[in-house]
Amino acid sequence: MNRLSAILHSFLPSLLLLVTACGSSPAPQPEAPMSSDAVVYVNARLLTLDDRDRAATALRVEGGHITHVLDADDEALSGQRVDLEGATIVPGLVDAHLHLRSLGRARRSVDLLGAQSADEVIARIREAAANTPPGQWIRGRGWDQNDWAETVFPTHEALSAAVPDHPVWLVRVDGHAVWVNARAMELAALDAMEAGAPSPEGGEIVRDAEGAPTGIFIDNAMDLLGGALPEDSAEEIRGDLERAMRLCAQAGVTGVHDMGVGLETLTELRALEAEGRMPVRVTVYLAGGAPGVDALLESPPDNEGLLRVVGVKYFSDGALGSRGAALFEDYADRPGHRGLLVLSTEELTTRARHAHAAGYQLAIHAIGDQGIASALDAIAAAVGDETSHRHRIEHVQVIRAEDVPRLASLGVVASMQPKHATSDMPWA
Repeated sequence: MNRLSAILHSFLPSLLLLVTACGSSPAPQPEAPMSSDAVVYVNARLLTLDDRDRAATALRVEGGHITHVLDADDEALSGQRVDLEGATIVPGLVDAHLHLRSLGRARRSVDLLGAQSADEVIARIREAAANTPPGQWIRGRGWDQNDWAETVFPTHEALSAAVPDHPVWLVRVDGHAVWVNARAMELAALDAMEAGAPSPEGGEIVRDAEGAPTGIFIDNAMDLLGGALPEDSAEEIRGDLERAMRLCAQAGVTGVHDMGVGLETLTELRALEAEGRMPVRVTVYLAGGAPGVDALLESPPDNEGLLRVVGVKYFSDGALGSRGAALFEDYADRPGHRGLLVLSTEELTTRARHAHAAGYQLAIHAIGDQGIASALDAIAAAVGDETSHRHRIEHVQVIRAEDVPRLASLGVVASMQPKHATSDMPWA
């Protein structure tokens, strides 16, 4: 970490206060308390984003909070002076779509990002297996067959041959498909699956010419294997959350919208807030339909503190890269296939009405044009003429022209992620 990064990291938690203070008016300037731990950062360019678009030059921090934002240093203020040498300081960033627990867990899984072939993925897993007792699960995340010379889904045979004694669970980069080996399918009792057995509603079991599972399971089909995976302990969940929040704070992200939070994760987040161990503000969108979540909707949203519970996330469809995003027309590279509706429009509407009536903001994952249309239909049925909730559709990557005005008329936020403009460019 260089000197400037270290300086910024030292007062990143206090930027939480700056984010709220710089929306419409300058941060308040209270009398400076006398304290030995106060620091005044000078010779900087601070973008306050207040109504005057003021660029201040000095910042005083004490006890993890910003006490003063100044146009010039005031020698009457107590505190050690640190010269930032003209660096530009901005308010903390907010990531509007993140999965804290997944981010933290990825740091203790095999990193498959950037692998240029199935063979490279297998080599990384084989290396991990060499240091893992036989029988223990090996998890990884980040593979993307669209980055390989052969842009087809891999199959389990080579993976099973390389790692026969460990069950292997490898999540695709989008989180909407998993690649497993024979041992994992055996533990989930899927090795004896009949060739004609249907895929679950809202999911797909990819099969070979003989009808046998290839080891690729998409969207709701992933649940067929989930029961065989060992449950994370409370300590592991807490460790993943703390690890992820530290990573966010180090990157200058001082607020996150955590999408799809289950009861176990929420329990640990609440404990961390109570213990003062949250370096970022977390806005929670509950995992709609997960065990225990419907009972939480009997209580009103919680808008106080660093941890806020404000919404519910549902899935309309899958993702483009795993061919699960629901389209009105066939995929160009897979004739006859139009993706998956994870929830039918009828079921999504029922859930949307429940969450809306309980006062929660909807956040519906919808990527394909059919998935987006289904999400808009569900929201329209839920809100009627009342659009003040500002419900959200997450991703909104492939949308029909006639559905764009519906976003505005229903007061729906198009929650989009710029990264998808390049990662899903072949389809969107």
